[in-house]
Parts: sequence; structure tokens; C-alpha cells
Amino acid sequence: GQIQYRKDRADTLMALKRYAEAVTDLNSALEHDPDDVGARVTRSLALARQGERQSASADANRAVSWLRTHAVRNEEEWYGLACTYALLGAEVLAIDALKQAITRGFDDLRAIETDEDLNNIRHNREFRSLLKKARQGTRSGPTQA
Repeated sequence: GQIQYRKDRADTLMALKRYAEAVTDLNSALEHDPDDVGARVTRSLALARQGERQSASADANRAVSWLRTHAVRNEEEWYGLACTYALLGAEVLAIDALKQAITRGFDDLRAIETDEDLNNIRHNREFRSLLKKARQGTRSGPTQA
């Protein structure tokens, strides 16, 4: 219904780099379901891209807490968290989130190699090691949910 529409629109707004508008839609989704980890991760990324470091960090940390206590793969959310933490300059957290994403099946090598959000961690030796691992572990066929 309306909540899914807002989340979908937020994704479109993110692609258009209209982060403030995306945050507004994601706020509505999170008011309806505070445990919607996908919406929380996307909002953390939108906030980080706007330079709202404290709010972005709070959202990211809450998402990590949720992800660590629920037995689900959520590789896309972990990847989003890697991007958020990299933008915030939290290198260790970014590398850990990227490691979690790859371990859980995130295999979009093009995203890892080219995503500007990860520029702050590209120099990191562990980042290069994770990228190599992802290249070696790329599976044929679609990722199963």
C-alpha cells in the first residue's frame, strides 16, 4: 500500500540524488514500522550523502544492531551500511559491513568496484582483499533470497 509506495519512491529519489525528499518518505515508512531495516539503511545513506553525520550514524548503528540479532541474510542492507560508514569516514565499520555483505552473498562486483560511496575505503588493504574474495567467489546464476 502507501508505505511500499513511499519506500519505492524513496529509492527513485535516491537515484535522482534528491536525498531530502527520500528522507521524508523513509521517515513515513519508519514511523509505520521502526524495524524496517531496509528503510533505515536507505535513510542512513541519504543522511550521510547530505552530510548529516550524527543522524546517519545513529540510523546505521541501529540497523547493525537489528541485523546482528536477526538470522537473515540481508546482504543488500549490509552493502548499504558499508556505503554509509565509508561516507562517514568510519573505515573499520565500513570494511566490516562490506565483509558481512560479501559473506552473505552480495556479488555485485561492478557496484563494489565503482560505487563512489566506497571511495574513502578503496586504499584499504582489507578492502582490496575483500574485492579479490568477491571476484573469486562470484557465483553463476541469480542470488537466492
